[in-house]
Amino acid sequence: MEKSRNALDIRECAANSCLAVSPRFILHRTDQQPASATSSIDSLHQDIDVPAPDICKPQTIACGNISGAGEHLPEAGNPIKAIAGRQRGAGNPATAHSPAPGEAAQGALCWYPMRVTYNRQLRVKANLDRLGVENFLPMRDHTERRNGRIRHCRRPAISNLIFVRSTMERITELKHTDPVSALMRYMTRRPVDRPDAPAEILTVPEREMDNFIKATAGPESEYTYLRPDEMRGHEHGRVLICSGPFAGVEGTIKRIHGTRRVVIELNGIGGVCINFIPRSSMIEI
Repeated sequence: MEKSRNALDIRECAANSCLAVSPRFILHRTDQQPASATSSIDSLHQDIDVPAPDICKPQTIACGNISGAGEHLPEAGNPIKAIAGRQRGAGNPATAHSPAPGEAAQGALCWYPMRVTYNRQLRVKANLDRLGVENFLPMRDHTERRNGRIRHCRRPAISNLIFVRSTMERITELKHTDPVSALMRYMTRRPVDRPDAPAEILTVPEREMDNFIKATAGPESEYTYLRPDEMRGHEHGRVLICSGPFAGVEGTIKRIHGTRRVVIELNGIGGVCINFIPRSSMIEI
């Protein structure tokens, strides 16, 4: 009897020890973490050794959607599910209207590319998540050597840029009332056909932005970020990728660095190119 009690005590101690030293399991319970705890405000780096919610995903919290109208997207923690949720709410995505760049109607929800000075995108993103404003910050893995040690971290993939989905009125209000949101600046561009016209605030059409998010959700080693000047070239048709990790992504075939690749472009902002797609995985559209 005494031996069996000792064995039971040993098993109970071992179980308690496992629970006490398993922070990896506990940190996976991100549904119990507040939104502000998932992002580092004062650092531009994020270690990837400890599991944490992906900071590059659009966020919407229960205090309402971007415009403050009370619409809540429960699937916004996953960028692909967030896209699907918006498409269900808008009906047929192929026929849904999306404002062209510079044509945002008053009170309309749009994707705005916003400049953030001095690479403070992570601080701005954490603040937008706290406010319940949907946003998208492309991230990529980065390896650096510091003090003789190799460190793996996540960094913004595009310098000084974050995408915000809201109304112009809401963003402008935040810029005037919230000190962190004041770090954001609208991107503007003069119309090519009207050089004397005032500069227009850039927006990204909903479908174009959803396509870009889908592409950047694929394996990071299989696509490359491009600057606007790197995407100049003759177009060789438009395609839809029908299989593989980029299934559902639409793009334009262009010659990039001497090789034909599928390019997903955000006009005037940048984009990505997929390094290799078999012909059997594409159909012309």
